[in-house]
Amino acid sequence: MSSNLKGTEDLIQALKNFPDRVIEEEAKKHVFEINCGKCGKSFKSQSGEHECPHCGAINNINVEIKIES
Repeated sequence: MSSNLKGTEDLIQALKNFPDRVIEEEAKKHVFEINCGKCGKSFKSQSGEHECPHCGAINNINVEIKIES
């Protein structure tokens, strides 16, 4: 069995057991285009605290998955 196949099997099992957690972890890796809360200019960033490249303000990006029934 190749390592890629094993990794795929692990991902499928994780999705079956903990789909929200797997999706949230992958979303945290995604790069988002946001607008700075201070100057309003856009820049690309991932989840977490990041400094605006235009004005230096700290912007906090939280990725959260909410399941609505």
